[in-house]
Amino acid sequence: MFNNFIFPISWNFFLRFQEYLLFQNLTFHFEVKLNEYLIFYKSIYYLCSLIFQAAVSFFIFLDLFRTNVFIIKKLRKIFYFLFFILSTFATPPEVIYQLAMGICTILIYELLIVYMIFKTKLSIFK
Repeated sequence: MFNNFIFPISWNFFLRFQEYLLFQNLTFHFEVKLNEYLIFYKSIYYLCSLIFQAAVSFFIFLDLFRTNVFIIKKLRKIFYFLFFILSTFATPPEVIYQLAMGICTILIYELLIVYMIFKTKLSIFK
């Protein structure tokens, strides 16, 4: 998925800056160098793998505490703090990006909690 979807879209985004428009007074030239290409590839790859590992760790954590959802709710403040620390290290040093990534991870966390609540209630009725 990374090689076929995410990387080509991001690379084409940067290559669009190189296109010359007739009504544009200032043009940008994106010089493609192999070294920069590999650095860009590695950084996107590590960012995607970090996000995937975070999602998998949420599932593992929620699977460990699936019977006691109250522990998950009790640790909510700690996880919110950890999400914003993670977003600080994973995003550029702009507050908007940090808030966006922090809010997205919080939404994923809350959706997983709701999923686990419904899953345990459905398993009780069976």
